[in-house]
Amino acid sequence: MYSKSKILIVDDKPENLHALEILLKDVDVDIIKATGGQDALKATIHNQFALAIIDIQMPEMNGYELAEYLRSQQETLNLPIIFLSAIYSDEFHIFKGYEVGAVDFLSKPFNPDILLGKIKVFVQIENQKKQLEKEIILRKQVEKELLAYQNSLEVKVRARTKELEDTMAHLIQSEKMFVLGELSSGIVHDMNQPLSIINVITQLLLKHLNKNKTDATFLSDNLNDIVTQTNKLSQIVDQIRIFSRTNTVKICKKIIIINNLVESFLKLFTKQLAMKEIDLIKNLGKDIPLINADPVRIEQVLMNIMANAQNAVETNQKEDKKITVSTFVLDENQSPLKTTSVCVSIEDTGKGIPEGLTEKIFTKFFTTKEPGKGTGLGLPISKTILEEHDGTINLINQVGKGAAFNLIFPCI
Repeated sequence: MYSKSKILIVDDKPENLHALEILLKDVDVDIIKATGGQDALKATIHNQFALAIIDIQMPEMNGYELAEYLRSQQETLNLPIIFLSAIYSDEFHIFKGYEVGAVDFLSKPFNPDILLGKIKVFVQIENQKKQLEKEIILRKQVEKELLAYQNSLEVKVRARTKELEDTMAHLIQSEKMFVLGELSSGIVHDMNQPLSIINVITQLLLKHLNKNKTDATFLSDNLNDIVTQTNKLSQIVDQIRIFSRTNTVKICKKIIIINNLVESFLKLFTKQLAMKEIDLIKNLGKDIPLINADPVRIEQVLMNIMANAQNAVETNQKEDKKITVSTFVLDENQSPLKTTSVCVSIEDTGKGIPEGLTEKIFTKFFTTKEPGKGTGLGLPISKTILEEHDGTINLINQVGKGAAFNLIFPCI
């Protein structure tokens, strides 16, 4: 809401006050008149002035005394004061006026245009001050609203991020279970072998017990064989449990030896590949540097890529069914990470990725497999996991000859 600036004029002579009123009639201000120092002080209690025009010679409280009092109060400390005087025009009184805080000193009779020009300057300054104060208030209000919006947005972002993290964890787990399902026939074969041996040994023991032909050595040897086979079963179950455990939303990185991780995860694939007459070649490099990674998530990536490689070669002729798993070091010039890196390469001798599709393979739900044989999530999830480890995944593709996926991690 617009409010006019106010000017305080102080003079004990009504005719002088009237003359100033006439001078200011075209200036867009409210004029407050006072006939003495006390009236002027009362007026400052309820009003904020842009300028005070004060006559020096007044009874009871002269202009100098009034100016000194105004300068002593916080509310009027910076109030601009112009002194008018018909008697005191010498240097002494002019300097005294400046000493008590006046911004100007005019002797009567004064040039009306000069006084009017000075008044307009101070009114303009006051108007600019008010405008600036309004802008400051408005800016503070906007900042307050922005802060409230930012806080609200942060809450929404955190909630959305948690939702996306939960969704990603679910997708990873779903893909993991899908891959594990594809491996089930090999796993069942691995478990049946020790179970069959345990069954044979148990029947033999029962037979000997029925005929009372058992002795301590016979029992010990056969029971040790049962323990051996149950340990094999336990190892298989542990491998399944480790791989199928639910991913936490938070990445749990630790220092790992990549060759050990690769060897461990390949145990799940060995029987499956052998059953499908796929030749697994391991070229694990020596003195591979350590990496900082979440082993559960890296197992997921390795499993996704291996499942794709198996699918790519299983329809080939026997002599062309090969998957090669290699680990090696890339220097800063070879690595796309521009630093010394560890690379795990999984290469197959399949048909490669068809031309025009290499840019799409990391898109969610895109798959080149037949319906029911893939979710289209394996490679996108793998890419995301690699990026979470400050790494990357790239493809070396040869149409008709096979493909190699390189998983690249920065060294510690």
